[in-house]
Amino acid sequence: MAVTETGVSYYGLSYVEHARRDFQEMIDHNCTAVLLALSEFDLDFWWPNIKEIAQAGKEMGLTVYLDTWGIGKWCGGEPPSLFLTNNPGNRQVSAVTGEPLPAACFNTAAFREYFFEKCERLAREVDADGFFWDEPHYLLPKSYASITGGAGDDWSCRCAFCQRKFEERYGYECRVS
Repeated sequence: MAVTETGVSYYGLSYVEHARRDFQEMIDHNCTAVLLALSEFDLDFWWPNIKEIAQAGKEMGLTVYLDTWGIGKWCGGEPPSLFLTNNPGNRQVSAVTGEPLPAACFNTAAFREYFFEKCERLAREVDADGFFWDEPHYLLPKSYASITGGAGDDWSCRCAFCQRKFEERYGYECRVS
């Protein structure tokens, strides 16, 4: 199978003049696409620049994808989340310890509304070719080893909302075994 698209993930969307130079370097190395990785900070602080940077990529012939990396720390992402700071009751929860975890539970109405609002604005106002969903996931509360079946396994999310949703769907309580 032939590779039809090559690209680079581009973080730190600040200045269009830097992006243009970076995009030219990508093109010089045979890239055809750029993935604009967006944090909540980028969306709140650099909004006008995101639009300009996406437009610059398109003008230079790149396919431009928007990556909602970092929003609510639900899609990968290391940057801090303003949503989590302002909405601590919407965090994923460890099944074993009941501890709130550093990622939004995407089943809560508040986070879904926040996330979709950001995506809808991006879709309306930024000239891009599509979205890239970067690692949407439930957190592994203890470690990666917990998915291997070892003793003391833990999982998420077991917040009150997820427990209600589980019981409504399956007709019995969401229990930890």
